[in-house]
Amino acid sequence: MIPFLSFQHVGFFASEKQNAILIRGWEKDISKGWALCLYVLCSESKKEIVDVKFQVFGPILLIGCADLLCAWMKGKSISQLYTISPSFLSDHLSTESLEVDEKVVDFLFLIIRRILIQCLPEREEEKSFSPSSEEWKGASLERKKEMVEEILDKEVRPYISMDQGGVQVVYMEKDEVTIIYEGACVGCSGAGNTLLSIERVLQQYIHPDIRVKVQETSF
Repeated sequence: MIPFLSFQHVGFFASEKQNAILIRGWEKDISKGWALCLYVLCSESKKEIVDVKFQVFGPILLIGCADLLCAWMKGKSISQLYTISPSFLSDHLSTESLEVDEKVVDFLFLIIRRILIQCLPEREEEKSFSPSSEEWKGASLERKKEMVEEILDKEVRPYISMDQGGVQVVYMEKDEVTIIYEGACVGCSGAGNTLLSIERVLQQYIHPDIRVKVQETSF
C-alpha cells in the first residue's frame, strides 16, 4: 500500500502565530500543471521549524512527496535544511513500492531553496558589524558599493548560489542600490521574495535607509 493515501499536512497558515514567523516557499510549472506552496512556521529566531503545511496542484506523486517532506521538516532546524540535496530527497521520499521521479525531486528542492533565501541571517544588535551605519552616510558611492559587496558576499550570494542563481550590483545612488539577477534568478517566480530578503539584509548589516531595486532588463 502506498503511504500517500492519507495526507497529514494538507492546508495552510493564514498568518503568523504567537512566537512564530510564517515563511512561504512556492513554485509552479505551467507546462506540467504543477503548483506547490509550503507554509513554514519558524521560531522567531528562524532557527527551528515549528510546523509545516502545503497546498498543491499536481499528480498524486507530487502530493505524496510534499506530505512526506512536510513530515520530515517539522521539528527540524533551519540549519538542517541546508544539508538537504536532491539525492537526499530521492532517498528519503522513495518507498519500496514507489521510486520518486527526478523531476519531482528537483521541483521540491527548488522550493526548499526558496525558503532558505527567506531565512538569511539577521543582524544581532549586540554584535559589532563593520561597515557601520555611521560610515554609510558619509561614504563615497565607491565605498558604499564596497560595503554592499562585502555583505552580499558573506550573507546573500552563498545562499542564492545553492539554486544556481547570482546577483550583481550595477548602480549606486545615495541610499539606493540597483542590482541585476544572474543564472537561475533571472525570470524566477521567487525573485520578489529574494529582492525583499536582500534589502532586509543590507538594512540590518549596513543602514536601515538602504533600498534595493532590480534593473528591468534583469527580470
